[in-house]
Amino acid sequence: MKRSYEESGHSSGSKWSRRDTGLRMKYCLKALIPDVFASSLLRDKGALKEQLQEESGSRLVFSNKGDFFPDTSLRVLGIYSDLSGAVAQALELILGRMKELAQDERGRYPPPGCEMLGKEEGELIFRLVLSREMTGLLIGSQGARIKQLRQDSGCKVRQPGPNGKRSCP
Repeated sequence: MKRSYEESGHSSGSKWSRRDTGLRMKYCLKALIPDVFASSLLRDKGALKEQLQEESGSRLVFSNKGDFFPDTSLRVLGIYSDLSGAVAQALELILGRMKELAQDERGRYPPPGCEMLGKEEGELIFRLVLSREMTGLLIGSQGARIKQLRQDSGCKVRQPGPNGKRSCP
């Protein structure tokens, strides 16, 4: 079931993460992931999810199957912890798993905008959900922070397409 932007609680000032999960942790990172990736992390009664949670010291919360971020075919993954390092560790572990699964993408064609592989060799596409305030902090004055982040990390960082449209149907 797709929800409208307002129903999903992503409007400014919302408490979507707390309302939907009941979690009250200090740090949260939300990512948008293809259903095939979410399913791979949740198969076998969530054994891999449990392993990732144990290794990182964080809590992973997925939107329900068929419950996509507005105007996309991507599921929401919330990474929660009271320790910022645990969120970073979970993100590193998740990206490692994504890299493994993304190689399978070469043999099939995912829906446009739901790809995990970028155009260049070794490039992964990882989508984050950021508030307007956080986006502004990330970009910085006249784009200074985002330029520095790109230079230091070698990552390509960009916002959704024109008119705020997301990339996945």
